[in-house]
Amino acid sequence: MGKKSLLLLGIIFINSTFAAVPPIEDFSRYGQYTKAIISPTGEYLAVEMINEFGKGAVVILDINDLSRLNYISPGKEKSPANPIWVNNERLIVSSTYDAWFSNSENLTGDLLAFNFNGERTRPIISNYPMARGKKRLNKLFGYATFEHLLPKDKRNILIRLEPWQHQNTRGEKSKIYKLNVYSGKVKLIATAPSNYADYIFSAEGELKYAIGYDKELANEKNRGVTHEFKDKKWKRLRDIKVDAYKYRMIAVSKDPNKIYIEASYKDSTDKIFLYNIREGTKKLVFHHPVVDASYYTFDKTSNDLLSVYFDAGYSDVHLVNQDHPYSKWLAPLFGEFNGNTVHITSSTEDNKLMVLRVESATTPVQYHLFNTEKKSQRYLLNSRSWIDPKQMSEAKPFGFKARDGKKLYGYLTRPKTKMDKHPLIVMPHGGPHGVRDYWEFNSDVQFFASRGYAVLQINYRGSEGYGLGFSEAGYRQWGENIQHDIIDATLWAQNQKDIDENRTCIYGASFGGYSALMAPTIDTSLFKCAIGSIGIYDLETLYDEGDIQNTRQGRNYLKKVIGTNKEQLDKYSPVTQVKKLQLPILLIHGEKDRRADIKHFELMQEALEKHEKIFDSLVFDKEGHGLTFEKNREIYYKKIEIFLAEHL
Repeated sequence: MGKKSLLLLGIIFINSTFAAVPPIEDFSRYGQYTKAIISPTGEYLAVEMINEFGKGAVVILDINDLSRLNYISPGKEKSPANPIWVNNERLIVSSTYDAWFSNSENLTGDLLAFNFNGERTRPIISNYPMARGKKRLNKLFGYATFEHLLPKDKRNILIRLEPWQHQNTRGEKSKIYKLNVYSGKVKLIATAPSNYADYIFSAEGELKYAIGYDKELANEKNRGVTHEFKDKKWKRLRDIKVDAYKYRMIAVSKDPNKIYIEASYKDSTDKIFLYNIREGTKKLVFHHPVVDASYYTFDKTSNDLLSVYFDAGYSDVHLVNQDHPYSKWLAPLFGEFNGNTVHITSSTEDNKLMVLRVESATTPVQYHLFNTEKKSQRYLLNSRSWIDPKQMSEAKPFGFKARDGKKLYGYLTRPKTKMDKHPLIVMPHGGPHGVRDYWEFNSDVQFFASRGYAVLQINYRGSEGYGLGFSEAGYRQWGENIQHDIIDATLWAQNQKDIDENRTCIYGASFGGYSALMAPTIDTSLFKCAIGSIGIYDLETLYDEGDIQNTRQGRNYLKKVIGTNKEQLDKYSPVTQVKKLQLPILLIHGEKDRRADIKHFELMQEALEKHEKIFDSLVFDKEGHGLTFEKNREIYYKKIEIFLAEHL
């Protein structure tokens, strides 16, 4: 029968032979630093960080001794993010809503300007016409995003402004403004000639083209319209037609007449092309047969595409602009850091100093300062300095064929415990669409491994990163083919000689929580226990509760990915399949969850009680779709540890 736990007493380890087990607090604490950007002349460092309450902040450090010079603190509902150096003394930052209901942050469209030492801090763009607080420096309101630096003008930048959306302005086109980051004065450069326009600038910041869509092209897939900006007027050029299912512009090139586009196909992974706007021709720049591009790097001034990162197992990089200073150093830096993933986050104007972001499955994000003249690097910051990478367990990429022959990929992390056979935790990721697992540090994975469990991560069909067709293969298959992939991956792992096939538990959050309770209804003897965290358990309820159904876009998304057939929705819902569950279950949820509304937990709990199933539960009254407070994260891990020790 069910029992609801709010307090936990004690810790249980599954293997007493494991020495120096990291404390739970090591995994429940937030990573402190998420971005580090060096100033143009290399004197200061702008760092985006997370405080102990899960809120974002921006801190300015002296590059020499890392002493704090300024701190932009989070507000009650908003946090600063994405610092950009306009010159060596002045920065702008965007702000984000602290979306407690979805454990994510969304840009508000506000812009704040300030000096590195905190002087002349001013809000310069607001997304709301009646915004309170300090007086704004202009009368603009709307959703503002940074577009371009002006190399020859250190007091101004170019921004894009989307009009504030209400009944009188809905449908207005975006505008490009020149914005003085000191006075707040703005000058209108142009209004978009088409809807959903992307803008193209020269390296000096001169507006050249806009690519968007007109009403007459609305029903023509992948057909866009190009306008040239000349003599302060727009002139329509040729239409863009790309032979692909869909495409998007990702970057400009050194030649402003050419752009980089990412094209998606039903029968292939994405391809990156260099597209000539005037001639309508394209040249293939990058294509990987297994995975899509996962990350791009751009020149800090011109926005030219420099490199393409991809993750076919381990992270790797393809150099697009091989003449750029970044490209010269990336390959040797990968070697210098023993194959860890290396990104150059920023550099000084002369490229003599570069900030490196370094990470791997065992190494949380670190930042280093690389001197290109001396060819030396200096350690700066560690997002989780309390983590010892030597105590962490390595994630090994693998691939196998599912029951229908589809090739699937994932990661298997083996613990450092001295055992002939390890118990297994199957950990399907959330989403399921638009998400995948990567070779990177994962607190959940390392927590389980530190307790002696092997951890299986599988990028089932529906995951992003393996082509559009692979992602769409998961549409309306949440409770069938996706679960078959998870089950087949589990069987593959259980066949490894060092995995105990009789001791497997499935754990997941969000869609992973759904899968944790859905997969055991399909193969009723494969798993010995299941842990569903902030899960979706009744698909029909998605149309009535939660934030997805609040918008037309969200409702259309649901119709596309789960459908409206009630019989299938019931078949694919753990709530209606609860009779088939033959294993101990742990349910964890947040009362304020608006993505997977608390109604899902209540329906699942009611169904488990009705059918007299063995289960335990833990509810956090002030948490949403994910845990914000570190103390609650500690309770979360302790609860899971005790449950696993009892049932696995």
